[in-house]
Amino acid sequence: MPNPCRLKTYEVTPPGGYPYLEPDGHKFGSSPMIEDTARRVAAYRASNGRPRASVREALEDVDQYTCARLGNMAQWCLCNDQAAGNISFGPSSPIVSPCRGCGVQV
Repeated sequence: MPNPCRLKTYEVTPPGGYPYLEPDGHKFGSSPMIEDTARRVAAYRASNGRPRASVREALEDVDQYTCARLGNMAQWCLCNDQAAGNISFGPSSPIVSPCRGCGVQV
């Protein structure tokens, strides 16, 4: 079952950064930017024909994994109803544009 918690922000790197453990046991080393880990996870999944291979889906999984790894600490995570819709993909999202605030679509 997915973790019902999401990170409060991606602006501050949590302790340990953003490592990820794929359900098949494949480990992704820590990165100080969640976007980097999400892109690596998505690329691995796409290359291996695995589900949830979009960057957006990988980001959601890395986000939830990070909260679980941190014990869903209130300092870092929002849980249950508070977590709904926490991930933003607006024009300044690093997943959508190459730099915060520039708005250039890639």
